[in-house]
Amino acid sequence: LVLSYRHASKFRAAYVDGVLSRLDGDLVHPSIRAVGARTGRTSVSAPPLQQIPAGDPEPRRMFIPREGRVLLSVDMSAIEVRILAHLAGKGTLTSAFERGEDPHLATAARMYGESRAAEMRKKAKAGAFAAAYGAGPKTVSIQQGISQAAAKKFLNEYYTAMPEVDTLIKNLQRAGRERGRQDGRG
Repeated sequence: LVLSYRHASKFRAAYVDGVLSRLDGDLVHPSIRAVGARTGRTSVSAPPLQQIPAGDPEPRRMFIPREGRVLLSVDMSAIEVRILAHLAGKGTLTSAFERGEDPHLATAARMYGESRAAEMRKKAKAGAFAAAYGAGPKTVSIQQGISQAAAKKFLNEYYTAMPEVDTLIKNLQRAGRERGRQDGRG
């Protein structure tokens, strides 16, 4: 009973109260910002509909489409890493997605060996997002709470383990520099 109460209480605080506060008749109008997050991602807040857990059907039952309409829920799970894998071409990330495996676990196994993959998954994931968003040692050091020297070493380890991503990033940087020389818009 205690666990059921905690789940219901969390559900109400996280979803129900937010949805009720944004009701306009029988409609909910969340705040949507196309590039609202610091990372450049779309941001949906008030209520935070993008944070509804993918595996929990309960919050979605609050939303009923009008007659003749359809409610569409899209899970953009790992979209940045999927795009990174696609652009980088064949390699660890692409193979992991093709096999239905966790790409961050596959990266961690590549970087640190199978025996340490599970414990190092979070670090490998940070490498993928650093690559996807072009973060350098300074940003990684802040995000990971490590020195810039350690961040540089980590990024070198990531790119060494993921040569296809390293090639992609270097090609993008080269193209940006060339474009900057040609028309000033690198």
